[in-house]
Amino acid sequence: MGEFEFDVFLCHNSQDKPTVIEIANQLKAKTIKPWLDDWELQPGLPWQPELQRQIQNIKSAAVFIGQNGIGPWQQREIESFLQEFDQRKCPVIPVLLPQAPQKEPELPLFLKSMTWVDFREGSSVYTDPLEKLVWGITGIKPVSQSIIQHKAIKRHNYSNLEELLNARNWGEADNVTFTIICTILDVEKKQPLYIKDIKNFLCTDLLTIEKLWLKYSNNRFGFSKQHQIWDNLLSTQTKQQQQEDYAWKTFLNEVGWNGKFISEQNAPEGHFPAIGTWFTAYQPGWLETLFSRLDTCIQSQTIKPLELLNSHLDYPPNLTG
Repeated sequence: MGEFEFDVFLCHNSQDKPTVIEIANQLKAKTIKPWLDDWELQPGLPWQPELQRQIQNIKSAAVFIGQNGIGPWQQREIESFLQEFDQRKCPVIPVLLPQAPQKEPELPLFLKSMTWVDFREGSSVYTDPLEKLVWGITGIKPVSQSIIQHKAIKRHNYSNLEELLNARNWGEADNVTFTIICTILDVEKKQPLYIKDIKNFLCTDLLTIEKLWLKYSNNRFGFSKQHQIWDNLLSTQTKQQQQEDYAWKTFLNEVGWNGKFISEQNAPEGHFPAIGTWFTAYQPGWLETLFSRLDTCIQSQTIKPLELLNSHLDYPPNLTG
């Protein structure tokens, strides 16, 4: 954009990196070019002089605050580089991540005077924080700011899901999971499921649901288990069988999504969450898209798929990198 190579410098605590990467990808989808250390700093070189060299090519900065507050390296960036942005009269945007504490974090005085972008849970209706962040970066106010229902699920909803899973009440836990996912994706229960909806599944929510199901079912249920069953089926099918949708039909039978009555206590591995039975119709390729989204989220957390499948993490799951 103009004379600058990058639109925004993403200053963040390394423990919040997975969430920041997700926001960075959303910015890229809106043709905003972010500067992120993992993407731009060459290994083997001192980071400070390299950042000093590149920072002249960045037109704005966003300072992300998560549940861990300001990190030590982030503090050095604020002291060394963000003052330069301020002196150049470039936008410096404080951004509260979804896990940020409710109390205002300790920040330099020049940052406290800036208008915040808030991704935290709050009122049920609010202006989309991503749109506000883009506005802060570009200086271009959206033609019409979308007022949306907040899709983040409050912790008590996940606590309810955990209680049901702990009681091995799989059927009711499945219903609660369905409600949570519909809220997250902003879809109605009596409508088709589209690929575009799955692609918008926030990693934080997807992995929270996933880890709870894996933990309390002792790895019998969960999206990773379904992924494993699907991959095993594909590896044993011929190309002709795959073309004839044989693997898909076999998968439905394997996990019990074939319309036949199944007792929840005798449900086969991978049956829950029974997402394949929830909606009125499904866009072709939805299952592969779900598994691809899961893989992307797992990779962003630096967790290998098998490690996730074999994990028994205490709630709430550790979703930091």
